[in-house]
Amino acid sequence: MRRTAAGSLLPGERALPAEIAALPEDSRRLLGTIAILAGEFRSADIFVQQCLEAVCDFTGWPLGHAILRDRVTGAYHSTGAWFVEPVEAYPIFRSLSRDLLVLPDEGIVAAAAGDSPHVLDRPDASLEQWRGTDELKGHIGVFVPLTTGSDPAGVLEFYYPGSSAPDAGLMRALGMIGARIGQVIERE
Repeated sequence: MRRTAAGSLLPGERALPAEIAALPEDSRRLLGTIAILAGEFRSADIFVQQCLEAVCDFTGWPLGHAILRDRVTGAYHSTGAWFVEPVEAYPIFRSLSRDLLVLPDEGIVAAAAGDSPHVLDRPDASLEQWRGTDELKGHIGVFVPLTTGSDPAGVLEFYYPGSSAPDAGLMRALGMIGARIGQVIERE
């Protein structure tokens, strides 16, 4: 955003909303990428896949997965949308997630469909569909709710090896991304 010498915006330019302006510059760039994708989307499925890829590319996280809520039953299920790097990684996790079905008020996925993203630092010990596999041992789980007005539309889940949670700026940006994805899902 350019400004005149007096500090005001140039003609035709708009100020960023305060919530976005307060984010670190790199998080604003990620939001800009998502906004461009939203403007070009052909289907919610493609948009969700592109968002998974954009977030994982931006963060370096090796694993992202989309879980959506069925509008009739309210149950959560895998969409089949993944980001996995390297491609052959996490085979047991992906296999177990393929048939994932979580009832509306059960489990971490349903709990994650709240208002804001949250971090789970021991997903290997907490997620019901991953029991019996060590693939997530030592990983952090980040859950981003996809919101449509007052109803949850689903959750993006991301995993990465390490012990440090993402910074607050990135978590706020992920919350905005989840809301944007929810809007796209609602329109379709």
